[in-house]
Amino acid sequence: MRAAVSRGITGSSDNERSLEDIIARASMRFRTSQLPKTPFILLPAVVGLVVVTHGRVNPAQLYWWAGFVTASIIARTVLCRALSKRVDSASNVDLDRYERYLFASAVLVATAIGSMFYLVARNGDLTVRMVITLLSSLYGIAYVIVASSHLKSFVVASSINFGLGILFWLGFYSEDSPHIEIAFGYLAVAVVVLIAGRENSRQFRESIRIRTENVALLDSLAAEKKLVEQALQELKLASESKSRFLAAASHDLRQPLHALTMFLGTLSFHVTSDEARRLLRRIKDTAVVLEEQFNSLLDLSKFDAGAVRAQLGPLRIDKLIERVVEEFRPEAEAKHLLLRGEVTPIVGSSDPMLIERVLRNLIGNAVKYTAAGCVSIRASLLQNEILVEVRDTGCGIPASEQKRIFEEYVQLANPARQRRRGVGLGLAIAKRIDALLGLRLFMNSSVDVGSVFGFYIPLADMQETPSQFEPVVVDTTCFKTSSVIWILDDDLDVVEALREQLLVWGARVQTFSSPEALLEELRSGSEPPQWILTDDMLGSELSGLETAQLLASSFGFVKVCLITGNTEPERLARLRNSGFPLIIKPAQPEALIQVIRDPSIAA
Repeated sequence: MRAAVSRGITGSSDNERSLEDIIARASMRFRTSQLPKTPFILLPAVVGLVVVTHGRVNPAQLYWWAGFVTASIIARTVLCRALSKRVDSASNVDLDRYERYLFASAVLVATAIGSMFYLVARNGDLTVRMVITLLSSLYGIAYVIVASSHLKSFVVASSINFGLGILFWLGFYSEDSPHIEIAFGYLAVAVVVLIAGRENSRQFRESIRIRTENVALLDSLAAEKKLVEQALQELKLASESKSRFLAAASHDLRQPLHALTMFLGTLSFHVTSDEARRLLRRIKDTAVVLEEQFNSLLDLSKFDAGAVRAQLGPLRIDKLIERVVEEFRPEAEAKHLLLRGEVTPIVGSSDPMLIERVLRNLIGNAVKYTAAGCVSIRASLLQNEILVEVRDTGCGIPASEQKRIFEEYVQLANPARQRRRGVGLGLAIAKRIDALLGLRLFMNSSVDVGSVFGFYIPLADMQETPSQFEPVVVDTTCFKTSSVIWILDDDLDVVEALREQLLVWGARVQTFSSPEALLEELRSGSEPPQWILTDDMLGSELSGLETAQLLASSFGFVKVCLITGNTEPERLARLRNSGFPLIIKPAQPEALIQVIRDPSIAA
């Protein structure tokens, strides 16, 4: 404890010494810059005094005093100019030495000024003496401004100047009788000057202390700001690294899920018994839950990694709402909820897939967390935009929790983390889509009353008829094709799953594990395929995109569909800009059918 106290006292003493050193250096800097200006006032005053008193005082003493004053002023000026160049770089020892030089010069000039009472005024009349007293007073007042920052030398110099005048008027070393009234008046001036000098010195020290503390505070704040910025940068880099990792790893993570989806689609053509169909439905339901949760996690990483780009176009809002409502109707009816959509034919302009994602998340949440009553979806036509609202009669959200619901993994009504209620990423993804599309997503909620979620979509240019934007319904069990389709993928499970799915549709399928084998088959004169479905990451020198470009340039073959699980932003941008259809894994059978039917459609 004593050691700690000792260190504290020592630290405090060091700070005080440091502050005193700063004040001393600042004072010397100020005086050495200001005192050289005094000759422009003092020397003309000396000349004026010589002219005024010439012939009225002893000329030898007058000239001797004028020379003494002029020499002392010039000497101090030369000294100050020399020291002003050395103050900033001088050590503390040098500063102490310079301070002694300045002190001696102050005493010298003050003595020279004060000596005029005995060298000039002593032989003059009362008028001369009053002029000299006035000159001494003016010098003392001016000295407050230029030299009181160093109180010790100021007090000594001022005392010499005023002291000689007071002694003169009191009759010391003077042949005339004392003038007490003038002496006390002059003493009053001296006291006022000394008090003013002390106050000026205090304010100077205080200003230097405050400035020093402000500089230290600014340095501290700058250092803390730098640490905070560094921490934020590290946090940002960590977040970006996490997002990049998930986005890059999604290819490997999506492969088995992609294969599972294809196998389940194929298996539905082979089951015959009711019990097998029931088990298959249960497996599909579980796979859907897995896919939804997996996609939510990876989609969140895609948004954070900047891998999602808006594909703007016209969309039928009413048809979209009707389709999503019908999707959730069985779940609503199972809970005896009234689920209705209040819409009229209306066309908006946005990204259809992302808008559907937001709408599905909002309606899904409303159905999940509404125990009784109804869930209604309304699309209202405003002046230049469409307002889409999802209203429910659920339990409502407390005001203290309303901001949290848009955070990741927050589920206020699912403390047990039941998997069929998701993982709490739906609204977080909706918020990111809102930031991407500028939907101005909002929410109003009251406990025990219900909630309203809404967003805005720009109105589309109605040059086309609304029927052009109605979605194409795909029945995967009825789809048939006789196309020759080649598969290029280095993952055997994915190849087998995709092959089986295409075979049950009637396609003639050939598989390849490397671009070189596929190119060799084309060069051999075999029947060319109608479609080539290729992964982008092939474990070869050629990627899927490069293979597609080689096929287009060398064989004129352009019906290549890229299927990838890689969501790295730059790579996705290149794939989208390539002109080839693109499917993100895990691919749904519906997406494959749309591409085979129309190569301009990408999922």
